[in-house]
Amino acid sequence: MNRTINVDTGCVFGGRLTALRYPENELVSVPAERVYYEPLRPLGNGAPDESQSDAIDDRPANLLNIDDVMGKRVVSTRLRGKVTVREEQAAAALEVVSRFALDPRWLVYLPPTISPCETCNLPGLLEHPAEVFDYYRINGVTSVVCEEKHMGSRAVVVAGRSADAIRHRFGIASEVAGACYTRTGRRFFDNPALEAKFLERVRACCAESGLWEELESDWVLLDCELMPWSMKAQELLVEQYAPVGASASAALAAAQTLLRQASSREIDMGETLASVDERLGLALRYQKAYSRYCWPVNSLDDIKWRRSMCWPAKGRSIPARITFGICVWPNTCGRLTLGCSGQPGSGR
Repeated sequence: MNRTINVDTGCVFGGRLTALRYPENELVSVPAERVYYEPLRPLGNGAPDESQSDAIDDRPANLLNIDDVMGKRVVSTRLRGKVTVREEQAAAALEVVSRFALDPRWLVYLPPTISPCETCNLPGLLEHPAEVFDYYRINGVTSVVCEEKHMGSRAVVVAGRSADAIRHRFGIASEVAGACYTRTGRRFFDNPALEAKFLERVRACCAESGLWEELESDWVLLDCELMPWSMKAQELLVEQYAPVGASASAALAAAQTLLRQASSREIDMGETLASVDERLGLALRYQKAYSRYCWPVNSLDDIKWRRSMCWPAKGRSIPARITFGICVWPNTCGRLTLGCSGQPGSGR
């Protein structure tokens, strides 16, 4: 394409080392001597493991056809009518999903991100609730529900009552009877053993609360927030948040010390010192704000679960939506506070 040739054949992952002979424009390829780095997804052009899937039409369920996702697509939905996916959007999504995502059969739902409000007109503020309420008011929304936004990592949890239930619905042979992934379809947990324990506890909570019977379903999909934030955002914290907080607090503290020394010598530092005091206070508050959601995760009990949305789906494509939360995950296993549509405040 455009007089370019892709010669990346995954040598580092145990594939092949490929070169272009020029000007003959011939490709020369030899097998890699070994696997230098384990790939996220297995390499090779062999047939998929049919023991892991049920057949769809004339091809295994876990074998994708690129024609299904390439080019401009128009998807008909019940709630939003027709949704157009432009070709460039499909290409970008395909790049991410094909390289990093789980088996696409798990990805029955990818949640949206939070939409920011309009920039605030008040001095010293970037955002303010007034702009949010104005937006809803303009769009005819007369009642809103406000709740604290915890700084965690978005997670989608698919949990089955049993491995058979998952195989029947998703066509996937899963020993852990479920999966936990990010909103971009990547595996949430790097540690498979921790993921297995996590899914087992989710299943136990559903069983102890009677959720399976309540929803008349043998699988659920939970859109939730998992903490600590540092569990998935450690690189972001180390490279962006922490340096800003550390440099701001150190520089402003030093400036504050010098200004106070000058002030003690009867040099008028009034407005300047007051400004530095205020800015240092804001920097310390900034550090405290994100530090609340940072702690080490050594076991399942270090993970906290916050508000989530639940889509039970047996026998219906878009089921009723249910909101629930496990406020203190380690100590309240099985205590789900349910608030079903039309039954606010009902609980178990």
